[in-house]
Amino acid sequence: MKEYKFGVDIDGVILDTYTPWLNILNNLRGTDYCILDVVDYDLKKVFGVPKKQICDMFSCIDDREIELMDPNCPQVIDKLRAEGFMIELITAHIPHVTYCQDDLLASLDKHKINYDRISFVELADHNAKGKLAHLFDYMVDDSSAQVNAMADETKAILYEAPYNIYKSTPKAWARVQTWSRLEHLLLGDILND
Repeated sequence: MKEYKFGVDIDGVILDTYTPWLNILNNLRGTDYCILDVVDYDLKKVFGVPKKQICDMFSCIDDREIELMDPNCPQVIDKLRAEGFMIELITAHIPHVTYCQDDLLASLDKHKINYDRISFVELADHNAKGKLAHLFDYMVDDSSAQVNAMADETKAILYEAPYNIYKSTPKAWARVQTWSRLEHLLLGDILND
C-alpha cells in the first residue's frame, strides 16, 4: 500500500480554539460574540484587542473547553490512516504565550485524535508551514495565506471558516467545510493516482 503524507493544521481545522478565546473576551467585556463574529484572521482588527492581550487570553484557555471543529474529525483521520495516510499535525505556537503544548496534547487525546507525528512551528514565521510543504502530498490549513504559501509544493486545501471564507486562495487545490468532504476529496484523489 502506498503511503500518502498529509499535513494537518490543528487550530481551526481540528480544534476550535476560537470559541474558548471568545468566551474569555465575552467575560471580560460583557459581550456575546460567537465564532461567526470572527470575520478576519486578525483578531486585533476585528475586536480591537491589543496583540499581547490576545496572546495572554489564549494562554488562559483550559484544554477542557476546547472542542472539535467537526465531530467527524477523529473517525475521518482513522479512516485516512487505514487507507495509507501518514498524518502529521502541524501547529504554529509562540512558546510560553499561547495555550501550552501540554493543554494542546491533552485536547487531542481527549478527542481521540490519532496521528503519526506532531510538529510545532514558530508563529512569527508566516511561511513556516509553506517551508514544510515539500514534505507532504497534501496539506490542510484554515489560513488562506498559509494555503497560498504551501500550494507550490503540495496539494493545499483550505478548511473554510467565517474568517477565511472570502479570502482569496487562487493556488488552493480545494476548499472544504467538513471533515467528511475532506475524506471524500482525498480518497477520491488517491483512487485516481
